[in-house]
Amino acid sequence: MSISFETVDPNSRASQIFIELRGVRRSVAGSLLPPIGLFPGQYDQSLVAGITDFVPVQVQTADEVGQLAGFGFEAHRQALWLFGLLGGFYDNMWWVPIPQPGGAVVASGTIIFATNTTSSGTYFFSIGGDLISFGVPSEATPTEVGELLDTAILANLNGLVTSNNVAGTVTMTSKTLGVNGNEIKLVFNPGGVVQESQNPAAMTVAVPGSGGYLTSGADITLLHDMFFDSDEADVLGDRFYTCIAGPYTDAANLAHYENSWDARAASDIRRRFDSFFGYVKEDNAAALAIAPTINAEGISPFWDPRVFSPHWELQAAVMGLVMWSTTFDPGRPFKTLQTGIPFDTFTGNLSYSRNDALFKSGMGFFNNVAGELAIGDLALSYRLNNVAAATTEWFDSVSQHRRQQFVFDVESLFKAEPYTRGMVADDDSVTAKAYVIKPKQIIADMFALLDFWDSEGWIKNVATIKESVVAEINATNQSRLDSEVTLDEAQALRIVANLVKFLF
Repeated sequence: MSISFETVDPNSRASQIFIELRGVRRSVAGSLLPPIGLFPGQYDQSLVAGITDFVPVQVQTADEVGQLAGFGFEAHRQALWLFGLLGGFYDNMWWVPIPQPGGAVVASGTIIFATNTTSSGTYFFSIGGDLISFGVPSEATPTEVGELLDTAILANLNGLVTSNNVAGTVTMTSKTLGVNGNEIKLVFNPGGVVQESQNPAAMTVAVPGSGGYLTSGADITLLHDMFFDSDEADVLGDRFYTCIAGPYTDAANLAHYENSWDARAASDIRRRFDSFFGYVKEDNAAALAIAPTINAEGISPFWDPRVFSPHWELQAAVMGLVMWSTTFDPGRPFKTLQTGIPFDTFTGNLSYSRNDALFKSGMGFFNNVAGELAIGDLALSYRLNNVAAATTEWFDSVSQHRRQQFVFDVESLFKAEPYTRGMVADDDSVTAKAYVIKPKQIIADMFALLDFWDSEGWIKNVATIKESVVAEINATNQSRLDSEVTLDEAQALRIVANLVKFLF
């Protein structure tokens, strides 16, 4: 066989030493697909200078987001969870600035103190998940205690609210405008009797009767322009966003995520994403009904009513965990990972049958593990196909990320030498030129890729899979090579069933 040079002129005759340096891939497998995050979030409108709405901005720390969007605003609060779970710094994160809704009404709520204290003590409040505590002297008036709370709230730069005290009535106002402000919950003594026993005597404390939540927030921004232009063409481009945050759970915005996933799943774009939506205010019956109304391959909803934080912070925490986990292995399930989200630790977990029903409906769930809110499992909401027949095609969230890796690896294979400037020949061709591609070359490369996936534990029955691999020159387009493979994916371990017999 002759050696095939690409840059040595075969017609040269004068004396010379030619050295052609060419990289040869050790393996067809590339590196793991780096998780890339995208999170939309409202910002402080006074910081509008230099910000272009709906256009992604690369950010690397939560403090950077705070400086750009305003500390304590929706964008920054999500960033605190995302970057916190990714080690504080992460370079593959993009923020989409979201303007406040045109008719936005701000959410507010009050904590009301009445009657002077007759002993000293400490008060504890959870304000949107942030623990606020302060000491109170004996014989303090409601106005004085209100000032202490007001001072403690304003000292929290990252806090969700601003506050104002008038005669012991402390009014808290959401920094973020619109309906998402209604997700901020006020809890008195979130730590239960341990904290209650430290409260000063005689004074009464009242939080909003709406389950402790702020109220009156109205209007929401639609995220259409984050995904599409005026002609409904995709605007997210070639960047492989693996995870997209979902801070708004209304039907119109959910539809934009679903439509974007459908567009980016096209074979010429190849950029499927997983998106995350939290729910915390619903009861069990309502939570069971949510996923069937979504039924989308790219949407992972999850629910836990014990959470003190807004639902849009819960989803950011889960997204951060998923990005952290897929950095090391996109095929490993997310169950047992701890979110760090503050929650009511005194309320027990749901029964297995209830969690099983949630998961089968397409809703993720959580468990209290030693006082930490841990992922029970994450589900995709897709349960019915286009003719309303039951399907498990897109069942759990981890399958989305495993398939992202498959797409990334196949794309990486064919976007590298020798395919980049290749020619097409049949399997009987005797040429030794590496860039002359024959169907059997694709089969060999796919076999090597399958061996890599097998070594990572992402597929099983690899010998059977290899039998499914075919490649051929397209019958009507001689510049096109077609190939096919049927994967048998390795699934998450969820159930271990044992039969233990005994003699009698």
